[in-house]
Amino acid sequence: MGYMDPFPKGTEISQEFGENATQYNLSGAHTGRDYRVPVGTPIRAAGDGVIDAARTFPNYSNEWITGPMGGKTLILNCGDNEPTFEYAHLSEFLVKEGDRVRKGQIIGLSGESGAATGPHCHVEWLPPRWDIENGTYGRIMPRFTEYYSHIPITPQSSPVGKSKFMAETDFINKEQAEDIAQRAAALVLAGIKDTLNGVLVTNKQQAEDIAQRAAALVKGAK
Repeated sequence: MGYMDPFPKGTEISQEFGENATQYNLSGAHTGRDYRVPVGTPIRAAGDGVIDAARTFPNYSNEWITGPMGGKTLILNCGDNEPTFEYAHLSEFLVKEGDRVRKGQIIGLSGESGAATGPHCHVEWLPPRWDIENGTYGRIMPRFTEYYSHIPITPQSSPVGKSKFMAETDFINKEQAEDIAQRAAALVLAGIKDTLNGVLVTNKQQAEDIAQRAAALVKGAK
């Protein structure tokens, strides 16, 4: 089974797995991969699975040996014989513990919570039955082979005061419509400015408008 990278192909890596031992990586090497992304960037699930944790860990007394340095952290369990994924330094959770998620689903927004030197997302890959004594607390080099992609939706102009998102947009398939609804909803929750398929979303009302329009099209998308 292939697993999906949380960010688009070509996203800048600020620190790779295994690099630069620091005071936070006492075993001798960086335990994950750091993606340099702005606060509020959508994070996609690597695979189908269950959210085992969505919290800031107060200490390291847990099965993942994960602590407060990671700030807001998500743990995605993809099954007994599949990897477990950790996403750290988030700004927002878009799922809760116990939720079942699908590969490619937006599960959170990146941030700089915890011991972060700047906005980024730290991602860890724990193989089935990980070996905590392997030198990187059981973590291994991420091996993502899939990237989320969709055909961009072209915005068109509309009357002043209205969203520039075209209500009659032709969606290619149901998954694309669901994606737009998810990403707009994420912007609503975060209350941030961002570009959504070429449209600069500048306020919560505009994001809500996009979310409602896209969600309404999901049922009819083929």
